[in-house]
Amino acid sequence: MNKPLATLFSLLALVWIPACQSTTATANSTDSEDAPFQVIFVEHVEASTLADTLIALADEAEQSGESALVVHVHDDSNSILLSGSDQRIAQAKDLIARLDLPANETDG
Repeated sequence: MNKPLATLFSLLALVWIPACQSTTATANSTDSEDAPFQVIFVEHVEASTLADTLIALADEAEQSGESALVVHVHDDSNSILLSGSDQRIAQAKDLIARLDLPANETDG
């Protein structure tokens, strides 16, 4: 990993992630407060587009009582940072894999 990116992730681990967790924690999300974060590098679409979808779905899930999923975009590396329970992260990663597809290159 290059030095600027490693530095960014170190700062995020120390500063950003705790701040996000404290602002998104709910009564039903205590299991995500100590959860590590994962970085998902998006290859074919803009990470911010996928993040919008993930955030909307996470908000709906939290309203129905599921644990929190914290989603953040790092535009420079086109990546998504996820924090939450193992199950919520696995669901988000599965959705990212299904949506991060190359554009159809045939015009038909």
